[in-house]
Formats: sequence, C-alpha cells, structure tokens
Amino acid sequence: MSASDIFKFQSRWVTYTGSLHINTLVGGIPKDGATIHAFVKARITDNASEMSRIATEIMIEMGLDPVLDKENLNASEIDDIVDKVSKKAIEGNGFKQINGELVWEGRCLKAALNEACNALYPNVEPFPGRPDKTKKGLKSYFVERVEVVDYYIPLGRTEPDIKGEERIKHIKGPQGPRSAINLVDVCTDLDITFTIRVLDDWVPEKLWQDLFEYIELGGVWADRARGDGRCELTSWERVDASKPSTNGKRRLTVKAS
Repeated sequence: MSASDIFKFQSRWVTYTGSLHINTLVGGIPKDGATIHAFVKARITDNASEMSRIATEIMIEMGLDPVLDKENLNASEIDDIVDKVSKKAIEGNGFKQINGELVWEGRCLKAALNEACNALYPNVEPFPGRPDKTKKGLKSYFVERVEVVDYYIPLGRTEPDIKGEERIKHIKGPQGPRSAINLVDVCTDLDITFTIRVLDDWVPEKLWQDLFEYIELGGVWADRARGDGRCELTSWERVDASKPSTNGKRRLTVKAS
C-alpha cells in the first residue's frame, strides 16, 4: 500500500531500471577486530606477506630471533605478536550480508551519481534539463529529485571472490608518513540491477549519459584511486507507469549482519 494506491492520482515519480557490470567491487564496510586478528594470525609466518615483515620487526623489539623463534612460538606468544601487529597498522573492509548473500547499499550508487553531478557541472553551471526558474546547481537540484529505490542491492554471491587481499597504503599524518595495511574483500565480474525514481521525469537522456559515463570510468565505492569499481551500464529502461512499482520499498528488508 502506498500514497498513490490510497489517493488514486497519477504519481509524479517516474521509475527507471538499470544494470551495471562491475569489474572489481572492493568492500567498504570495516571488519571487526576478531576477523582482522584471524587474518593476521594466518599470515605472520608467510614471508611474502607485509604482515610477516611487521611481525619480524615486533619480534626483534621483543628480544626474539625472528629466524629461529618464528616456528617455535607458543600460542600465547603468537597471540601477543598478532595483537601488536593488528594494532600497529592493520585495517579491514568487507561487505554487508543479508540472509547470507553479499549486498551493496543503494546509497553508494546515489553517492556516485551525486559525485558525477558535482564533477561534470560544478557549482551553478548550467546543465541539461535545468529549468529556467531554478538557480540551483546540478548536485543540489539532483539530490532532491532523484532517488535510488534499493536499500540493499544483491551481489549474487555468498562469499567474496578475493578474501583478505593485502593492500599497502601510505599515509601522512601528525606523526609523519607511515605505511598501513588494508585487508580488503573483493568481488569481481559483478552484474547488478537497480531502480531509480525521478520526480517529474526531468533528467534528459543526455544528462543520464554524462553521469553514467563518469561513473563507468571513475568507478564506484572503495579504492577508486587504484582503478577499482570501474563498470559499464548494460541496460537502462523507463518502466511503464501502468506496471506495479516498488514505491520505494526495500528489495531486502531483513536486518543486515
């Protein structure tokens, strides 16, 4: 039941459905401490791992021989080293799950569209479809009149394709430059569908093309500076007003884990 069902007037909202093929989607939800602890514990003896290098430094600080003692550490010593490695420079990001299925939040797609608006037509620069009566810039006008309906967008899998990939980040802060390790989950070759509703159908096709071309190259969600999140718009369709719509209802409504 919705307002249009009760009052029976023609809705001013027009619905579109689209599909994206995403090359690599990097998780952006922080992992809990226990998960990060398990990742570190599994990698501190892997000589190819950056965490192993950090563990070696910490063992030397503890007065241990990293060559002779690494294979003979007891459980308490391992946990102590893992805790110190984890606290030193480890972060982790993954995906939300709904009923065991990985999901992406619709708000992230809305954020990508808003970013495209700001980059393509900054401030109050004229934009395609701009009404003569408004003095607003595209981003301000767009954010009030375009909504991504989906609260959660299913990714079509229960596990990421790459789990706990190590990525080194160089950070400059009050304590000077330092390196940090980010453990990220990654999904590859994703095909997702989404629903967008537009007030008064004001967005012309030229503007939709501009926005999605920006998103295709600029990417979505985390680690876009590395080239992750790049995608292709594979379908776009205006939904017939005579067909039932979602009226903004969430596609998945159970509580996220």
